[in-house]
Amino acid sequence: MNNKLFKFSYTIVIFVLALLLSISAVSAAESFGPKPLEPQLSSDGNTLYNAIPAVVLRMDMNPPPDQERIPARFDMLTLPETATATFSITYVANGGTDLWGKTCATFPEEAKASFNAAAALWGSLLQSSVPIAINACWSNLSESGILGYSGGGARFRNFTGAPLTNTWYSVSLANALHGSDLKSSGFDMHITYNSNFTWYYGTDGLTPKGKVDLMSVVLHEIAHGLNFSGSLLNSNGTGSWGNSTGYPNIYDTFMKDGAGKLLIDTGVYANPSAALGRALTSNNIWFHGAKAMAANSGQRVKVYAPSTWSSGSSYSHLDYDTFKGGENRLMVYAISSGLSTHDPGPVTLGIFKDMGWPDAVECKATLNESLLLHIPNLSYIETSSFWADLVYEFNLNYPKSILFRLKNYNIIKNPSFPCAASTLSADFKIHIPDVLFPDGTTHLWVDLEYYPSLSTAENSYFVVKQFGAVSD
Repeated sequence: MNNKLFKFSYTIVIFVLALLLSISAVSAAESFGPKPLEPQLSSDGNTLYNAIPAVVLRMDMNPPPDQERIPARFDMLTLPETATATFSITYVANGGTDLWGKTCATFPEEAKASFNAAAALWGSLLQSSVPIAINACWSNLSESGILGYSGGGARFRNFTGAPLTNTWYSVSLANALHGSDLKSSGFDMHITYNSNFTWYYGTDGLTPKGKVDLMSVVLHEIAHGLNFSGSLLNSNGTGSWGNSTGYPNIYDTFMKDGAGKLLIDTGVYANPSAALGRALTSNNIWFHGAKAMAANSGQRVKVYAPSTWSSGSSYSHLDYDTFKGGENRLMVYAISSGLSTHDPGPVTLGIFKDMGWPDAVECKATLNESLLLHIPNLSYIETSSFWADLVYEFNLNYPKSILFRLKNYNIIKNPSFPCAASTLSADFKIHIPDVLFPDGTTHLWVDLEYYPSLSTAENSYFVVKQFGAVSD
């Protein structure tokens, strides 16, 4: 009898220990970064405050070997000229706190320069007429593996300009689509950086061994504030989305499982459900946006979904094993020291385009394979704006001149976005600050001048007087 009782008691103890260990493991898996804030729905149901959980960037302790630095696609000196979106950055003063209650220290001046450069780079890649407001904190974070985190902004739905109804958009994207500021006050995103790391503050990408490139980390965290995150989460094995509103984030609308089923299709995955929780930890989640897939050689884009849910990392990053070593590595969940990544990569930019971000390329002049030069915003001595198409024509009488014939043009009524506009002076000289070539990487500035001796009443010709590289 006593022997049976002992065996029974021993079994109970083992079971309790196993249960405690499993609970501990779940807790550990969900403990990265600050605790989520409690979302608050506005009275009209169209604004969700504190909706964006903190998304974490961690230190990569086992990075792939022989990685090369990825430079910015723009000459950093020309960024103010090419900006199509602007940022307003508030650096929390010493003794202040971030949105999650972490105490902030004085933000180093050198770090501000790196932060401003990263914001300017994003400002030349995306387009918005509304300044993007960031609250930035420099803090001694207790979790040594965390480089920084971003979150805390509001989300909006059913605003004028929204591509989809009943779909949440982060405030920065919502403002860009709407054309004016939807929030009455506050910030679009809150970003905190860990002061405990040995940081490299330079913007040249020449990050020395043993230092972490701050500009790369800032680029990463700003991306999350621009809507590179969704609402799906896994809590103790149960998956859910929409922050109990029943409406998805725009990021969520592109996510499918390995079989091509939408994760927000309640006919496949109830919301909430254990089945959705399993999908979120299946290592088999894919972004199916057309532009992102086009940038990924036509293939669906794998998202980070490890078998153990990692709050702040899972679902809101590109898959680590797939993208850690290439040009799209900026948006994996961890980065290494001694390395710089100063470009989001084509897949990340494709994701932003799929979600609706106006593309800054639309503001640049483009030269296609047929040598048609399209100028989307041509300001005529600051009184009006035009778009214009000019086509290259070879002329035997002018063999040493590169000639363009004006093919089409029309007035732009009330341009709704700031643009590094080409300018047409009173004496009909055109300056184009950025011409994007068909390869998608080559940028030139070009000066054109009206050619009266060749022009007629029907056709106006312009000759290339000067040109030069904007960036390598």
